Amino acid sequence: MAVGLYALGRHLTAVTLTTYTATVNTGVLVPGVSVVITGLVDETDAEETVDLEEISPITSARRNKLGISYGTRFDVVEIQTYPAFVANVRGPQLLGLKSTFLAVGYVGVTYAFGGNVESLLGIYAGMSRPIRGKGKQIVRARFEEVDNGVDNWIFS
Repeated sequence: MAVGLYALGRHLTAVTLTTYTATVNTGVLVPGVSVVITGLVDETDAEETVDLEEISPITSARRNKLGISYGTRFDVVEIQTYPAFVANVRGPQLLGLKSTFLAVGYVGVTYAFGGNVESLLGIYAGMSRPIRGKGKQIVRARFEEVDNGVDNWIFS
């Protein structure tokens, strides 16, 4: 049976978060701890964003939105579990990494899915844990891209 084209990009295989700190004198980024999220990843969301600004003369009634910057936002969502509740799965890693994310300047995010590997250099932008009445409980971590000084905007 042939696989439909819609299914070829699925199958997330890994999400790796690597901490980076900038050296004081040179600003060169030095890698620190790398963590592969081995918990139960429920969802990832990489969204390209464009910041728009209204730039038009006062005599015009028409909007004139112009893009002034662009980048990527990346969310990773993990299902919360108790350690040892699910065989071979640790408890939620994202919650345990929050203080590390706050302490370092930058986080390299690399994720692989369906044979594609993508990455970005970002900064930790927050975490949320919605409390749901039914179903699974999750934790969501968000990373916002920063300018790493190269033209292709891809960190690797």
